[in-house]
Amino acid sequence: MSVEKFLKQRAVKIAVGGQYTPANWYDRHGKPRTFACRTTRVSPFRMMVDVPVVGKVGDPVTSYFSEFGKLEGFISDTMSGAFLFEL
Repeated sequence: MSVEKFLKQRAVKIAVGGQYTPANWYDRHGKPRTFACRTTRVSPFRMMVDVPVVGKVGDPVTSYFSEFGKLEGFISDTMSGAFLFEL
């Protein structure tokens, strides 16, 4: 789904801090990189997430939010400093 379509759907505007790990991003020691993130809009199937590292459409992502727990999915669309996360 595109960001444009998602913004026209019903969802809740909510800012929840968390962290995410994009697939295939490793530090110099070979450990997966984890970055801070924040939700901006959430529905039962997807969420907009503000991030420092966007990644590519189709990339798998694992995230953790204290309010939601561990979530796995993929990036379905991107925009500057954010991506649409399909759960």
